[in-house]
Parts: sequence; C-alpha cells; structure tokens
Amino acid sequence: ECRRCGLASEQLVEVATGKTVWTHDVVLGFSQSYGNQSHSESIVDGDILVSFRKLGEKKPHVFRVSGWRLSLDGMKQVWEDEPLVPDENLSIAISDGVAYCIGKHLVRCLDVETGRQLGSITEDQFGGENHMRPRSNAWLTIIGDKLLLSPEGQHGKHGFLLFESDPKSLKRLGGFWTPPHATTTAYNGQPIVYPIVDGRIFMRGGDAIYCYDLRH
Repeated sequence: ECRRCGLASEQLVEVATGKTVWTHDVVLGFSQSYGNQSHSESIVDGDILVSFRKLGEKKPHVFRVSGWRLSLDGMKQVWEDEPLVPDENLSIAISDGVAYCIGKHLVRCLDVETGRQLGSITEDQFGGENHMRPRSNAWLTIIGDKLLLSPEGQHGKHGFLLFESDPKSLKRLGGFWTPPHATTTAYNGQPIVYPIVDGRIFMRGGDAIYCYDLRH
C-alpha cells in the first residue's frame, strides 16, 4: 500500500504489520482548504503510481500528471505530462492501461506506462454551456467501455454525461442527465462520490441516499 504521509512525502506501508518500508520526499496529489467532491487524485495501477504534481504556488495553480514506478526499494518518476489547470479539484480514473485525467474544461487520456497522450475532450467538444464542461468539483469514472462524467459537483444538483471511453473517439452518448432527486450541494465534500456496484450508482441527495440503475 502506497499512501501519503502528512503533506510532505509518499511512503510504502506493509499492510499486515503497519511497518514503513520506505519514504520518498515528494508532494503529490491535490488538496484545498475546503472539501473536494473526489479524492481520487492518486491511483496505483500495477507498479505505476499516477498522480498530480503541483508547479509553484502562484495562482491559477498549474499541475502536471506524473507516473512513478513503485518497488520495494522506493519510487522513481518515469514520465510527466504537459501542464494541466484544475478547477478546485483534480480526478483520475484508470482502465485498460489508460489514465483519464480531468482539469478545467478538459479530460485528457494518458498511457499509464509512458505518459503518452492518447486523446482528449476539449472545451469546444463539451459545448458552449457551462454545466456541460468540467468545472467545480468535477468527477469521472469508467464503467465497462463508457466514461461517466459529472462536470459540476458543487453548485447544486448534479448532472452526468456519458462518453465512449476509447481515447481515439471519446464520442458523447446522449444528452445531459440530471437525476430526479432533491437538490443538494457538494460544499464540504460528498460523503458518497459515487460508488458503482453491479451497474448501480449511489449518490447523496438533499434528503436521502439514492440508487440509480445504469444497466439500461
């Protein structure tokens, strides 16, 4: 298990004993002074850790997605992508060796082993309306061969877009789906974001926890 130690390092911890095997002095991931909708800003796929590395302290903050090879001896950076500007959070999903990374008005697909750019969804492809483009506390995941995106998770009711997950096409499938449950807000973090089990998605509403069937 590779995990963050405070805000100053990454460490490898032996799960059975809790023993620290090694510590690496590097700051990865993303955090702010208020709750983020998704905390999936660092993911391990095989022996590669994919995460975000912050560039400087000036605003607007800029990050680079980076790949780090993990071993029992330590971690070594093996690639780094072009700069990416966030909008309050950064999120990663990995499927079939592809890392899907979200920034402001952008989804970028990277090869996990090499960091090579395989495809992207840019601002123009999302459309002209703000609620269709990744903004405050956006979130994404891969379900089978589909990419599910919540472009806005902070300022009221959540909505979702569905795309093909093939980095060469990333075609949008259908329109903007707004779940019919009571409106809520994602300020101070979402306690459920968003578990998907057997094709069903769970999410927090303003008055209850809701489950929707994504299989049809």
